[in-house]
Amino acid sequence: QGRAFEIRYRATHLAGEIDFRWRASIRGDEQGTIRFEAAGRAYSDFLRNRIGLCVHHPLRECAGLRVRVNGRESEFPRLVSPHQVFTDFRQIRYTLIPGLDVELRFEGEIFETEDHRNWGDANYKTYGTPLRLRFPVQVKKGDEVRQVVSLRLLGKVPEALPPREEPQLTLEGRWRPLPPIGFGYVPGSAAIGPRPAHLRVDIRSGESPPKLDVPLELAIHLAPGHERDQLRALAPWKSSLARLLVFHEREKVTSMPWVELARQSLPGVTVVGGTNMWFAELNRERPPLPAPPVAFALSPQVHASDELSMVENLEAFPQMLESATYFLKGAPVHVTPITLKPRFNPVATDPNAPFENTDARQSSDFAAAWTLGALASLLEGGPASLTFYETAGPRGLEDQGRRFPVFYLFEAIAAYYGGEFARTFFPGALRLRKGNRQALLLANLQGTARQFQLPPIAGKFARFRLLNGNELEPGSSRLVDMPPWGVLICEWDSK
Repeated sequence: QGRAFEIRYRATHLAGEIDFRWRASIRGDEQGTIRFEAAGRAYSDFLRNRIGLCVHHPLRECAGLRVRVNGRESEFPRLVSPHQVFTDFRQIRYTLIPGLDVELRFEGEIFETEDHRNWGDANYKTYGTPLRLRFPVQVKKGDEVRQVVSLRLLGKVPEALPPREEPQLTLEGRWRPLPPIGFGYVPGSAAIGPRPAHLRVDIRSGESPPKLDVPLELAIHLAPGHERDQLRALAPWKSSLARLLVFHEREKVTSMPWVELARQSLPGVTVVGGTNMWFAELNRERPPLPAPPVAFALSPQVHASDELSMVENLEAFPQMLESATYFLKGAPVHVTPITLKPRFNPVATDPNAPFENTDARQSSDFAAAWTLGALASLLEGGPASLTFYETAGPRGLEDQGRRFPVFYLFEAIAAYYGGEFARTFFPGALRLRKGNRQALLLANLQGTARQFQLPPIAGKFARFRLLNGNELEPGSSRLVDMPPWGVLICEWDSK
């Protein structure tokens, strides 16, 4: 009523042994306070890592922002923090816009804040149950959980919010070499995708790499007691290796003795350490300096699977690379593999629990638009190489003879391998150049049709087409209509 509101709902969680039910109450009053209360009860015995409410603080507005935590001065970090940003608090306050602060209060748990960019999310996350406490914890039937988060605005709320600066699509960024782009190899697959610079192959003890006509990004997973033999067995493949990724079955991040052993066993081969998991592991277990080349994997849905979150998370990608470049003092960073769904759960408390690593959207226009956005975002951070998806199958570029939109996206990009790229300062847009030929690739990162204003293109033989092959004619206004999750390819000769 009036300038106040109240929302109530109930939720039930049923999965395996879990039966947990809770009710929510969200109230907003005329003084600018929103109070979210969640109260739940266990109807079965089960193990839990964490139950409760989370608050996401937006990256763009908060990075580097001064904040008071339980009255103490601090700030949201600009570089990706390897550990918890704030710990053991009940209250956070920071300036939203000049003259207006936001205050958050927490009840019912011990709360802390982590840098969510470690997993590719574009926010800082405040949650209950600190990581320093043991988990999983036994929940007994009848146990109750109650948490409250209150948000209050302090100061004068303006009649109109300050205008948000919108990005402008430009063709003025400086040119940089386009790094190698490859794919994951599917054993037995006849398809190798549109001209990959390399193919990633994972092998374990007792396995051998395939003979392929494409350079290998070979990921070897060392087994305890067999490390030296596994590495020596790769000698026949030395000439076909683009690089060797070295992981160990008992380590989250490769320790230097295994990197050195690989260098000794295969002299002349580029040896890469790092992790087969997320950037978080590399950030927490940083290799000693001088650091070797390193790798980490990336997925946009470690924590959320909706399209909006996956697109918003693109903002975090270059900051992971920039942070790695900082603490590695410039050592090369390879992002491999990049997949829509995580390949496995590296922190599962039950390693035998079922895990779905295939996303039905792999074959959709959304996958192509998100992939272009990811490529443009990652290139800003200066990766040494990028490895996407698989050559074929439900996690690949094509499946059972059907080519997915991501296939045609990489087919268009392949014409510029060995060339250069330039930032456009616009989400989902990438500029490429090889010789006299240039291209502007533009993704509509929304599920609704949109109109885009193209920048002036000084060149001849210009062609404008959608990824589905439809030709477009922008005309003198340079306006183009883009379908939901559409990808536009503009190509021209600069001379």
